[in-house]
Amino acid sequence: MTCHKKAMPYKTLNPDLVKPLTKTDLSLAGMDQIMNTIMKMQEKLDTFPILQHINLIDLMQNLTPPALQRKLATKKAIQSAQYLGEHNRACIAFWREHGLENLDFLADNNPDTLRKFPIMTAEYFYTYSPDDRFSRDTNNTICLSSSGSTGKPKLFLTSPEDALQTLPTMKQFVKANWKIENYDRVEIVVHTIRAKPGKPQWGAGYNMLRLISLVAEDFPHLHYEYLPTAEDTISHIQNILTNANGKTLVVVYSCPSDAAVVVRELTDFGHSFESNSEIIFKFTFIGEAIPPYRLFQIAEWLKITEAGLSDRKLEDIITTPKGRKQLKSLSESFSNGFGSAELQTGVSSTSSTTLWIIVMYLLAKHEPERIQSFLENYFEGNPFPWSAFKTSPNVFFLLGNVTEHGEWSLEKPKNGKHCGPGFATSLAGAVVNCKLDFMHIWDMDELANLLKQETGIDIKKIARAIGIKYSVGDMILTNGRMDNTDSGGLEAAISWGGYNLYGHNLHSVASQVNGLSGAFSAQSIDYKNGERILWIHFEANRGENIINLQRMLVPKAIQIIESENAEFAQHRAMLLDEGGEDRFVRTVQIKVLPYGHSRFNRKPGQRKNKYIYQPYYIDEVSDHSLDPIAKGLIKE
Repeated sequence: MTCHKKAMPYKTLNPDLVKPLTKTDLSLAGMDQIMNTIMKMQEKLDTFPILQHINLIDLMQNLTPPALQRKLATKKAIQSAQYLGEHNRACIAFWREHGLENLDFLADNNPDTLRKFPIMTAEYFYTYSPDDRFSRDTNNTICLSSSGSTGKPKLFLTSPEDALQTLPTMKQFVKANWKIENYDRVEIVVHTIRAKPGKPQWGAGYNMLRLISLVAEDFPHLHYEYLPTAEDTISHIQNILTNANGKTLVVVYSCPSDAAVVVRELTDFGHSFESNSEIIFKFTFIGEAIPPYRLFQIAEWLKITEAGLSDRKLEDIITTPKGRKQLKSLSESFSNGFGSAELQTGVSSTSSTTLWIIVMYLLAKHEPERIQSFLENYFEGNPFPWSAFKTSPNVFFLLGNVTEHGEWSLEKPKNGKHCGPGFATSLAGAVVNCKLDFMHIWDMDELANLLKQETGIDIKKIARAIGIKYSVGDMILTNGRMDNTDSGGLEAAISWGGYNLYGHNLHSVASQVNGLSGAFSAQSIDYKNGERILWIHFEANRGENIINLQRMLVPKAIQIIESENAEFAQHRAMLLDEGGEDRFVRTVQIKVLPYGHSRFNRKPGQRKNKYIYQPYYIDEVSDHSLDPIAKGLIKE
């Protein structure tokens, strides 16, 4: 099967260009020998009642010294590069075109030798076909798509055998994190969009279902549903609540904004979660970061925590038994990291990374003067990470430098600034040394020590006090991503109801509609009632009649965006089916602002949050008659 598209022509590779750069005796099974051995041992332990609660993956990641974990990851990365240098046509061609004629420079257990590889940007995926980027026979493959967060989706191939590379590890993580065996009934609700007929499926949703089906093989009491709309999800969970029998775990896999809508609606329907102490909820969020206010908001609706917990200082919470219990519930009820990349590399977040988000949020909110220096020194003032991943020997981060102008280099980062990354995995068809996003990568143990040293706050002690494990094997990625590409950052994306709207979509409108200056911005606003409104603003030319331009612009803008963005078109159609034009207009506000409005004061090449803004939270019920951005009610 192929992923070829007429609109996306790929490079035809010269046979001489793809001759192997190295010869190895490596096989995928051999590269995963350690992991396969652990998985077989785990299967044996699971057959003994006394030993079945031992989790070898957890022990390996949390008891194995970090130095040994890095050594294992390094070895895996070197082997991956060698395997791809023999079997992956696109990697071979790319490396040879950048001056590599062999891979003799690679040395076992020496990650610095990986720095000789040229960095692969997103263009690598658009230049070489998925068939050439797959390391094995492509006859028995499935075409998947990324979500398109870099501006347009990347197509890639997968095969049934790929599941054996990472999903068993993820299976152990899920079993340990969700504690499936402790419940009489487990209901998993996967709320993601379905692919249109003939279109590639979204990789994260597809792999998540494969992962769940793998877990379900071991647990007859586990059931799951794949639901494309919030209304379907609400109805299904209502049925679970109505027909609860025994201790029940409900896991919701969705984006944070959609999960908030689902829980809010269930609350509005009159469900008393307080009286259903036998029903436990857990949330796993898709790729997108977990906004801390969403954690507290959803937890309050579900009665996991009491209202106002986020308004108390951290030390006030952990000094009472009730506060510690609620903080533990909050940390264990949420996780993120099950996106395409995470499911391919076998990584995800743990309770300790969620705890880190909560602690940073509370400190930044209530004691900013105490933590400001720490945040400025290590996180550019950002109080909580955008994403948090738990590492395993399946993933390796190669740290480098990024200049203030966004220029990349694989030189070693300076002390205290862990910039990057390139990464390598053992997956067939995966790439090494690939530029993902602009991130700072931190070892969680190192972060804990820095936090204690500079603020006196011991997050490891807090974790022990509330009864969760602070995993020293974790890595944490912070500061979001930098999308200031050669096209001026137009590939930046903003999430709207689980879908993405891209800067290049808005640029098309701004450049094609007469009367507009070409400037635009977009902003998501999250309200207390759980609603997310997307505000899109275009700047008028000097002297234009704003009222006439507004009237003409809206239908034209919708037409242009729908022609480019299938997600936008599909979501709009769904909203029209559910509530008509009023529902769509209530959710998406397209406005024209006068020439010279401060909203558009930006320089070319600035980061995306200068024109495609991160979501804001407003602690009030939405009022659709007000534009909180254009009226300046939110300070930027």
